[in-house]
Amino acid sequence: MERYAIGLDIGTTGISAVLIDADSGRLCRTVSEANGSFIESGHPREFIQDTEIIACRALGIIEDLISSISGVCSIGVTGQMHGILYLNGDGRAISPLYTWQDQRAENKLLSGKTACEEIREITGYTVHAGYGLATHYANLKLGLVPKGAVSFCTIHDYIVMLLTGRKTPLTHTSDAASLGIYNLKHHRFDIQAVESLGISPSMLPEVTSEEMTAGYFNGIPVSCAIGDNQAAFLGSVADMERGMLINIGTGSQLSYVTDYCEDRGECELRPLAGGKYIMAGSALCGGRAYAIMERFIRALSAESCQESSAYALMEKLAREAPPDCGGIAVDTRFAGSRSNPSVRGSVSGIDTANFTPGNLIRATLCGMVDELHAYAKDKIGAAFLVGSGNAIRRNVLLAEIIEERFGCRLMIPKNTEEASLGTALFGMVAGGICASFDDCAKFIDYTRED
Repeated sequence: MERYAIGLDIGTTGISAVLIDADSGRLCRTVSEANGSFIESGHPREFIQDTEIIACRALGIIEDLISSISGVCSIGVTGQMHGILYLNGDGRAISPLYTWQDQRAENKLLSGKTACEEIREITGYTVHAGYGLATHYANLKLGLVPKGAVSFCTIHDYIVMLLTGRKTPLTHTSDAASLGIYNLKHHRFDIQAVESLGISPSMLPEVTSEEMTAGYFNGIPVSCAIGDNQAAFLGSVADMERGMLINIGTGSQLSYVTDYCEDRGECELRPLAGGKYIMAGSALCGGRAYAIMERFIRALSAESCQESSAYALMEKLAREAPPDCGGIAVDTRFAGSRSNPSVRGSVSGIDTANFTPGNLIRATLCGMVDELHAYAKDKIGAAFLVGSGNAIRRNVLLAEIIEERFGCRLMIPKNTEEASLGTALFGMVAGGICASFDDCAKFIDYTRED
């Protein structure tokens, strides 16, 4: 009897899923649609999405895939990390999703300090704006926690709850760590630190570090949800010990497997699965930096340009520019950084001869790559470099710049929904269909190889 696995990914701008043959790894079907749930807000620095719209679309995709074929034997779910939504005692959402982009924790409180600053002073933990516990602490201080809220969780944890009928959230360590104030070594929240902030531990979701089934949907095992960074890694990097992943989407990340360590520099240590960790360096702007440049170029040529976007023109101009961009350098931290939200991007090295659109565009691409390259540390020259995300797939020049900067051949997964595939593989391990993640490597194939 044929067996199939589903992997669902709830992204910031889109919701996608894959249906794969659980024995051969063959991609049978891919579904993708716009998230379309952002809510306009009058609160400063607030970025929220409509939870019910997301849930309706996500469940609709799952039901459509299941009804299209018999033999579905596992469901995995992943989604945008860090963000939270509030639940009532019945396990239903009573708030919007406060996304990872939400910056309310950087607003000044009555103390004159931000929520992030107060958390650091009181607990010693650095929790960035957009991380669940920073968002919750800010809401608590500002009186914005919804009445009747008894707990919070990520959006993908909530989808698992809806699928399985759970009344309380079960969070995988890969997601729990993304909320903040988390003991990475022992895979649990630091309850004493949480209480010191005046937050009841009962608000926190239950945590597991195991690849486990959270419940069942129509008799089909549904695994606990995992973080999208980890899911993308599992669905992209066949050789996890030797490989390094560069993902460039709205934001961008560089990730590689490591042992538990204290010295992390500007990177974050994140639980992966199977007892492994990944080191992740994140750029807040990422591919958005190039989109900002496209908007700038299109605005300049609005009267003469008949195209709906300027990307084709930009690639032509950038290819005509020299590799050193004529000496121009672009710092693409347009939205700040995790460690310094107030830092901003810049353009330097302009002289009377080099200030051309081509140099500026190519320097923007180089700046995007350089921001990630700074996170690579001792993994420079990795034997296995994987590139994922639409920015890399659609921009051949960007892929070439990555290869030149890292000194390694870049391989691109054939499956364009890496996080969906990764969470499908996680679900297969959780459901006992695959014995380990090493066994799942055969399901990952590439379009560019040595």
